[in-house]
Amino acid sequence: MPQESIRVRVSLFGSLRALAPNPDDAVLDVTLPLGSTAAQLGIAIGLPAHAEVIVGINGNQAELHSILHHADRVVLFNALSGGRAQAPAP
Repeated sequence: MPQESIRVRVSLFGSLRALAPNPDDAVLDVTLPLGSTAAQLGIAIGLPAHAEVIVGINGNQAELHSILHHADRVVLFNALSGGRAQAPAP
C-alpha cells in the first residue's frame, strides 16, 4: 500500500518558539499528507499567514514551496532585517 502521509520533525527558533506546546523544547513531530510543502507545514503548526520565515530542510536552506519528505528535519527561523543604512555621499 502506498504511503499517504509523512512525518517530519520541525525545530522552531526565535519568536516562532511560541507556536510549540512547550516553548522551552520547541521541537515538534508533525504528520502531513504526502506531497506537502514547507508552507503547508507552517499552516499545520499555526504559523501566521503573513509571517516571514527562513526555512531549512535537512541542513540546507529551502523555500516555502519546497516539498517535504518522510523523516525530513525542518528548521524555521524568523526572517531578520536590518543592517547599516548606506551613508549619504559626501
